[in-house]
Amino acid sequence: MNKNELWDSFEKKLNIFFMIVFISLLSGVIYIFLTDYKIDEVSFYDEVEKPVLLDRGVEVRDADGRVISTDLPVNLKGKSSYSIKFIPEISEDEQTVYICINSSYLSYTVTCEGEIINEYTKAKNTKFESMGSSVHTFPIPKKHMGKEIEIVYTSNIDTIYGMKIFPIIVGSRSSIIKQLFVENSTIVILFLLFFIISIILFAMYLVSVFMKIENKKNLIISVFILNFSIAGIFSSWVTYYYIENNLFCYFVESNFINICYIPLFLIVHESFKRDKLFCWRYKSLNVMIVVLMLNAVIQLIVSIVFSTDYIIMRPVSQILYVLFFMFLIVIIMTTDSSKLKDKKVLIISLGPLSFRIIYSSLEYIFTYQVSYIEFLIMDVVFFLLVQILMEVSSYVKKNILAIEGKFYKELAYVDSMSGLLNRHAFDRDMRALKNGEKFYKNILFVMLDMNGLKTINDKYGHTVGDSYIKASGELLMNICHRYVKTYAYRYAGDEFFLLSYDNDNETVRKIISKIDMLQAEFKSEECKLPLSLAIGYEYRPIDKNFSLGDVMKRVDEKMYMDKRRKKEDIYA
Repeated sequence: MNKNELWDSFEKKLNIFFMIVFISLLSGVIYIFLTDYKIDEVSFYDEVEKPVLLDRGVEVRDADGRVISTDLPVNLKGKSSYSIKFIPEISEDEQTVYICINSSYLSYTVTCEGEIINEYTKAKNTKFESMGSSVHTFPIPKKHMGKEIEIVYTSNIDTIYGMKIFPIIVGSRSSIIKQLFVENSTIVILFLLFFIISIILFAMYLVSVFMKIENKKNLIISVFILNFSIAGIFSSWVTYYYIENNLFCYFVESNFINICYIPLFLIVHESFKRDKLFCWRYKSLNVMIVVLMLNAVIQLIVSIVFSTDYIIMRPVSQILYVLFFMFLIVIIMTTDSSKLKDKKVLIISLGPLSFRIIYSSLEYIFTYQVSYIEFLIMDVVFFLLVQILMEVSSYVKKNILAIEGKFYKELAYVDSMSGLLNRHAFDRDMRALKNGEKFYKNILFVMLDMNGLKTINDKYGHTVGDSYIKASGELLMNICHRYVKTYAYRYAGDEFFLLSYDNDNETVRKIISKIDMLQAEFKSEECKLPLSLAIGYEYRPIDKNFSLGDVMKRVDEKMYMDKRRKKEDIYA
């Protein structure tokens, strides 16, 4: 079995499994998106454990003392500092009460009666100035319980982008974990589903690439899903909570965002390469891919070596994506569909996703925020759905062609008149037996020749003679159906072979007797002559002394001896 046959076998066995996984993923994503799925808080934890969520009608004070009553999260512009005051409730079961703060691009200081409880500032806590995303949980000393606590937020970026203040969670550590999961359940579950399917697909197609089978496009798609899911997971509150090193999360999230969409360009590049369209569009794709990769590498090096913040460099990535995706759409739209086979598929699948990425990138450039992440996820799902449907279509077509090829190949080995295998099949099987490609313990080798066929043709016509040939074929086919590992061949005009493997002496006797009995049962309405077959057979073990030539010589001699006994003059 060569590598392509091995891969086909592997692919067929796993195809149903992967389709079930993908359909489950797609169903889950659509359900979550359409129903705005969130975990039922009532069943998730009881009222005693439930934390206090400061998110409705919160009074926010700006640096000038002006108070704004608003719901959180809120994006505030114009000032570099805002503060919130609240009084934490005393825990009835005397558990330690914690505060959870999401400080996205913010520094903060938490005080009570002039005493600092906790602070997070860019100078002390991070080598990156803005610290794009971070979640902090810390206990409230019992002496401050029931007293007014103030949180002062300071923006780490230019105030023209605004300052986003997230809800504050107050409660036990376990209740905060649950609340974070409840608040982020939709996004977290979606990205986890993406991550699971990407790992499975990546492993599958990586195997095919190692086997040097052309499956690069599917591997690239799985890498895209993997990048997208990792970037999403590391942007979640829950991830930041569990990984105390928030800088690491921010670092991973930023780097995967930089390389997230490069695989989409590689997919188009692979389509052009497959169709051998080495034109200016193909060269432009090469340039764009190299530029995006260099941008990601340079930002990584600069951030590590020079401690430069991603907040400064990320707009470069977003601008590149806006320009390149617009150019990508132009490249696909202006390519002749007769030359680019995947043009319609690329337009249908990449079109909505490209526009969503362009919109999100522009939104980030101007606001440093990306809203409606669910719509971006749905565009990714739509892209994957189209690609999967095309893969299924390709897979079905390939299997239909394989079945047709196998059918026509087998048809070449079948005799159309008798329905038995023909001489080509006999020569093929004898060659396999001689070369040791097939292994059997013993063989019953039967040679048969019709008696009186010439007389029948001359006296009653070839139509009647053909009916006798068909009757001989039916007779031998009947034997094949009754006994396993038994094959019948029409070798020439009135010559037949019957081969049966791995039989005992009793079965051999029954096969020969059955041939004689079926001959006697034959009756023809057009000809009163019986069906008569001269038979010669040998039953031999297949061992080191076995000689196919010797066996054929012996059965030929025996068949002609039997033919002489059955005188043709009975048909005169």
